[in-house]
Amino acid sequence: MKRLVVICACALFLSSCSPSVLLLKGEYANGNYSMKTSKDKDSIWENIIDWFFDQQLSISLIDKESGIIASGTISLLPQSAEERYGKPSDPEAYCVVAADPYYLWPNYVGNVAGSIMARVRQDDDSTIVSVQLANLECRNSNNRYIEVKSTGVLEKKLLKQMIDGKQ
Repeated sequence: MKRLVVICACALFLSSCSPSVLLLKGEYANGNYSMKTSKDKDSIWENIIDWFFDQQLSISLIDKESGIIASGTISLLPQSAEERYGKPSDPEAYCVVAADPYYLWPNYVGNVAGSIMARVRQDDDSTIVSVQLANLECRNSNNRYIEVKSTGVLEKKLLKQMIDGKQ
């Protein structure tokens, strides 16, 4: 019985020492990507609406006058685990998440979720389109929060598709 109490006390002590949030080691951009185009605001706006419709994304906010549109919460896969030296293990991943040092498979994390926000605004002789991943969140199988940041891959793809109107 005494041995069981000691084992339980050790397990409790060791589990309380583990961090409740896993943090990234590398430095990543702030996640706001913009592009200027000579196309008019209305044609860009139509491309964005078409893109949201084609992707079957729910829209949680839409305001044509201010040029803001945001999706509801979506799963952002593919995702990537951060390698030990602070670089994403997959350069084409949409997000980078902190590696869990206590897990045998470093690329295993729970679902990465967030929303896509876009803004279109008219400048003097051009239109500026901005895209960002917002409200990013991730938990692992132990229900611990894992820091997650955008790599910019998805935003750059979206900017091109939204401006050109292509899939």
